Amino acid sequence: MSEDVSKPYTRRTPEDIKNYQENWELIFGKKKRKLQRQLHEINSKRHQIIDGIQSKGGRTDRREEELESLKKKRVKIIRELDKLK
Repeated sequence: MSEDVSKPYTRRTPEDIKNYQENWELIFGKKKRKLQRQLHEINSKRHQIIDGIQSKGGRTDRREEELESLKKKRVKIIRELDKLK
């Protein structure tokens, strides 16, 4: 009975703590809102680039590469959102 009561019975690794926090984020929807906000930002960037292409009358390699990278990010975020549903 002389054990120190301030010590926890279970030992938590950094990975356990991370998983615990991620689960709470899932429960309260913080992760979903964060992903939706990122998706909105990516969509607005895409539309800015597309509007620039249409107004200035031309595509450039830089614009094409940026559109391609935004498309990849968009697909990744949509997949993560589908997993949360």
